[in-house]
Amino acid sequence: MLNDFNLRIPQDISILGYDDIDESGLMNISLSTIRQEKYKMGEIAANELLMKIRNKEENVAKQILIKPVLVIRNSVISKK
Repeated sequence: MLNDFNLRIPQDISILGYDDIDESGLMNISLSTIRQEKYKMGEIAANELLMKIRNKEENVAKQILIKPVLVIRNSVISKK
């Protein structure tokens, strides 16, 4: 579709994905992406669940932040 508008990646337009699926690096133009630490998310979720099951923690909403990772491939121009 970008070809219809004569747009080139990354010279004219940058594209960034999210979740770093395996296919991101396999396309004609490797897709830059934001990677989530899925294993870490699962580990934290399991630990939170176990704490609630064991009644060691009250039902209090909490926010847990896991810093994402920017993976630069060739769908964006990297300025250093």
